[in-house]
Amino acid sequence: YVHALEDAVSQSCASFDAPFDRVKPGREPGREGAWVEGTQRKIASVGVRVSAGIATHGVALNVSNDLRLFDAVVPCGLEGVTMTSMWNENGGSGPTFDDVASKLACAIADNIGAQPVWLDAAAELDARLLENV
Repeated sequence: YVHALEDAVSQSCASFDAPFDRVKPGREPGREGAWVEGTQRKIASVGVRVSAGIATHGVALNVSNDLRLFDAVVPCGLEGVTMTSMWNENGGSGPTFDDVASKLACAIADNIGAQPVWLDAAAELDARLLENV
């Protein structure tokens, strides 16, 4: 399941062409997420939680965010790792957040055999989640 999420990040990044085609899934224990190939630069983190038989997941793909916020932490407890973003890897420009979010959602859905559901507001999401409880 984690590999499916990592692959979705790699696939959605690659859809934007170079240099984003260098984003590869982590396959070594303790290096979950997505990395810029051949570097110690991590571009995405992945998390999965299972509770009461329901799996939830999270993917944090850095698109154009302020990377200085990572200066105060050791990302994922990994010394020597630098967090990066799509815009950072492309010299300060890149795809929009909305374009990346759309491609990533579709890639995740495809990789886990689901259909993406587009919601307009957090309240709508809360209502849909409560339907399944």
